[in-house]
Amino acid sequence: MDLLIRNIPAAILGALRARARERGRSVQAEALEALAIGIQPMGDSLFEWLKRVADPGIDVEAGLKAIRATRDER
Repeated sequence: MDLLIRNIPAAILGALRARARERGRSVQAEALEALAIGIQPMGDSLFEWLKRVADPGIDVEAGLKAIRATRDER
């Protein structure tokens, strides 16, 4: 199935393109991932959901600790 999204703000499209380029992926693949992330079940904890969807080489727990530390510094 195809989905056409019109009038995407330039800032959003630019960020999507940049993220796709950084990850060596297509804009379509990045957009699909963003949609999948956006519709995650609300009952999942962030930690459990990230463990399911993150690349195997990513230490999810360490990443969440870093996010919390940065947030707490504010």
